[in-house]
Amino acid sequence: MIKKLISVLPVILPYFFGGGGKSLLISRLNRCIAAAERVHDITGEHVDLLFLEIVWNWYRYGCSEEDFLTMEFYRKNSREKKRWLTSAKNNRYLYKTVYDDDARSVFDHKEFFDVRFKHMMKHDILILKDATADKIRAFMAKYGEVIIKPANGACGVGIRKLHHNDKEGVEQLLQEIASGKNLIMEQVIIQHEDMAKINTSSVNTIRVITMVDRKGDVHIINTLAKFGGSASCISNTMGGGCCCHIDKETGIIDRPGKDIHGLSYFRHPVTGIILPGYQIPNWDGVCDYARQLAQVVPNGRYIGWDIVILEDGYDVIEGNLHPGQDFQGCDGIGRWEQIKQLI
Repeated sequence: MIKKLISVLPVILPYFFGGGGKSLLISRLNRCIAAAERVHDITGEHVDLLFLEIVWNWYRYGCSEEDFLTMEFYRKNSREKKRWLTSAKNNRYLYKTVYDDDARSVFDHKEFFDVRFKHMMKHDILILKDATADKIRAFMAKYGEVIIKPANGACGVGIRKLHHNDKEGVEQLLQEIASGKNLIMEQVIIQHEDMAKINTSSVNTIRVITMVDRKGDVHIINTLAKFGGSASCISNTMGGGCCCHIDKETGIIDRPGKDIHGLSYFRHPVTGIILPGYQIPNWDGVCDYARQLAQVVPNGRYIGWDIVILEDGYDVIEGNLHPGQDFQGCDGIGRWEQIKQLI
């Protein structure tokens, strides 16, 4: 019934709202339907009722359809829901409250981030809009295989590997740069072997979420492991990976992994390695390294750091202004009250 109603909205909406924004609304409603169908597969509840519940939670708690899935709002009562950081609280409140313009500039643009944090990185980088073709070829020849990233990308979109022997790929890259694409080239990071074995195709990262309080002290909100879930070179959940909660005191994964659809994984979906109980290597310094990162741009107060564990230390890939809300679903604890006390 709901699907049929949404299918006629493109005809009905212009009579009430004109042309503006209707496609965005319809797209959002279709995502709500898809989320309702996924929850139906878990609970068996009627899709139309779940759709209405998702829309209500969107209105009442600022809970996106993804939040509804990953934070399991379909299992929570009103009192519990208020304790969770939702998309609206993150995007409408935190974004305006805990970042200044300098922080937004640094963390919203990969090239600015790389410049500001280069002294904290172990891997080499090259901002391609500032580089000659000869310099680009020399960088690739030095490292063999490199990572290409959009300077203004997000969620792993547009990231790819390129080998210096791929003549066609190199020429295509040079054409992209000549056409004005703002890209960054990075040395491939060699991660600790105990991290690599979980999923060999991706650089598997540790997401450490930090909050700088009003006094300038750094607090660790949560720690997670992110593993790629396929042949992709990225580890985030938007790219098909899964996310596991880590006990921040011991560095041990203490729960099954979860993907963006709310599905749980006791074993990694590709390698079959058991996730709960897995000891993250070199854990002792991870949180200290994250605290050091948080102090570089302290006016970026609430950041999700993607850290790579090396055999002999740590490296940082990026810091995220929007650490996401799904991290709460990894351990089932709403963090809104904790974050509010630190703002």
